[in-house]
Amino acid sequence: MNERLEIIGGHRLAGVARASGSKNAGFPILAATLLTETPIQLRNVSRIADLSCFLDILLALGVSIQRSGDDVFVDSSGLNSCAVPVELGSRIRGSYYLLGSLLSRLGVAEIPLPGGCPVGDRPMDLHVTCLTRLGCTIREQNQTLYATAPAFGPIRSVHLELPFPSRGATINVLLFAAKRPDLVVHLDNANTSPESVCLQRLLRQMGVDVQPVGATKLTIMGTPAPKAALPFTIIADKIEIATLSLAGLLTGGDVSVDNVDLPALRPLLALLEKMGVTVDTEQCRLRLSTTRPLKAADVVPGLNTDDLDADFEPLLAVALTQAEGTSFISDTINPGRHAQFLPYLQRAGARIEVLGPTQAKIFGPCLLKPFDGRANDIRGGASQVLAALAAAGVSTITGIHHIDRGYQSLDAKLVDLGGHLKRIGDEA
Repeated sequence: MNERLEIIGGHRLAGVARASGSKNAGFPILAATLLTETPIQLRNVSRIADLSCFLDILLALGVSIQRSGDDVFVDSSGLNSCAVPVELGSRIRGSYYLLGSLLSRLGVAEIPLPGGCPVGDRPMDLHVTCLTRLGCTIREQNQTLYATAPAFGPIRSVHLELPFPSRGATINVLLFAAKRPDLVVHLDNANTSPESVCLQRLLRQMGVDVQPVGATKLTIMGTPAPKAALPFTIIADKIEIATLSLAGLLTGGDVSVDNVDLPALRPLLALLEKMGVTVDTEQCRLRLSTTRPLKAADVVPGLNTDDLDADFEPLLAVALTQAEGTSFISDTINPGRHAQFLPYLQRAGARIEVLGPTQAKIFGPCLLKPFDGRANDIRGGASQVLAALAAAGVSTITGIHHIDRGYQSLDAKLVDLGGHLKRIGDEA
């Protein structure tokens, strides 16, 4: 059933919200459960559509799954297939992490090229290059990767240097090397995002020797029999934390968000402080407030660990409509994303000059007005929700299944904070 959100904006949000588990950490953590034949209990697994799809993939591969609330119990002892079903794997981006874990566990893998949001081409060339350097043979045919791992042999040391700190490539190297006692991998320019670090923490609990060497280098020495970890808790979703916090700020409210990993938010919080936002952090709780107009800022996400995550940019674009002056936004990481949400912000009254597919200027402040929107991707859809909350009157957003792919009950959490949102089914 197609659903839409009806949002009556202009109401002040207040209260305490709790962020669910990270989507982008959940994918590699679930992939890592294939490395051991003993059951693993995972906590804080977000109940969102994309992770549910990933669990369906594991079930199709012969893995046993039991779910109780936000806890998931995974037993991969019955893993009996190396082929990710095309109809499932092509829906989500995170399915590509199964390339590393299936090669590590079974020595073979068949992975359809992944799907996800329509925000531009995000190739797997670097994943393939790294795994090939580690001895794997990989070919592409009919939008599917067919991969074979080398037979075990004498211990060899392999040095890899990434051209940029790719999270996906780093994680696939970690997953493949984890169960290979014949490899010592030295990975330079490794991704050290919170999601990558979360996986490293799980692998260490499973007995894999993963050692940071300096700021951006990892040494990985696998183990032939990774063990079951103690109950493992996935980190909170930093993008959801930002969404809930900005919802409070944009409605002139008083919202605090619990379950916050503050180091993961440092680039975002630094930018917000430049915009004149007061950032209060205490006991893993975040509260944003301001007593003066916001200041214009430039938002240019990057790929380095200390750079702003590109997924924050659509959310910040809404905040910049309320800032005094001219702001510049850029997203070269997801070059198709601006086209998915900027037209709807313009429909809401935002003064935006599009400079090209990846760049735009925002002139503020402006009075946002109700609009009819459509979520075409996860974060662009969330940005429209923020705009609707700030606009006095009734807005309608369709395509909200995209929002559900990345947020657990976002509309219900906003209602608990005093927002006026209603989910309506399409009777047609």
